[in-house]
Amino acid sequence: MKDIAKKTPTLIVLNNANGYVIEIANQLKTWETLDWSIYRSKDADIEYSVFKGFGPTFNWNKKDSAFSLNHFKQVLYPFLDSATLAEIANGLSMTPQAQIFQTALMKSMPVYALDYQCNLSSELNELLGLSGNEKMRALVNEQISTITNLGATVGPLSSIREMLLHPTGERMTKERSTPSHKSKYITVSDLKKGTSPSEGILTALAIEYINENKKA
Repeated sequence: MKDIAKKTPTLIVLNNANGYVIEIANQLKTWETLDWSIYRSKDADIEYSVFKGFGPTFNWNKKDSAFSLNHFKQVLYPFLDSATLAEIANGLSMTPQAQIFQTALMKSMPVYALDYQCNLSSELNELLGLSGNEKMRALVNEQISTITNLGATVGPLSSIREMLLHPTGERMTKERSTPSHKSKYITVSDLKKGTSPSEGILTALAIEYINENKKA
């Protein structure tokens, strides 16, 4: 039996998901160096039924938000949805999942989010028929850029796995203060400020802006 004391206390925040629940759970089960606890939103009954064996349930106390997360070293949102993303990106804190996200960032905790649900360009959202509106894709990319610039790391499971499994030391400190190029989205505003397109992923509006400048 592995020593739980040597594992990294990690909070999973569950909300309703449109897919990939079992697949992601099966992957996370293999990450044996993490000591999981689970927060479940009110609409995450199905998701919780899959994840309940991971660890104890965490009860969020908004009135004690400054201390509620002290036990944890990092937070993972495996199913960050577009509604929660928009809430956080716009500085709102109406739902517990948004409150936990923002409080963790305020405490300089690593916050990770898989983007399969919220990124409209993901394969899942293409299959669901939610990726057809270019302006909506651009809006969501801007929101992802916003929370990334606040300190969160957003991306696919493969890019987040290594950071979750090795959360301590100089490498992790650097990644929190300077988002990786793979997870940083470059917006039109960034380009106007002189940010190089090579420093991250261009949003749809940023690509359009570059193309228009080439024509001029």
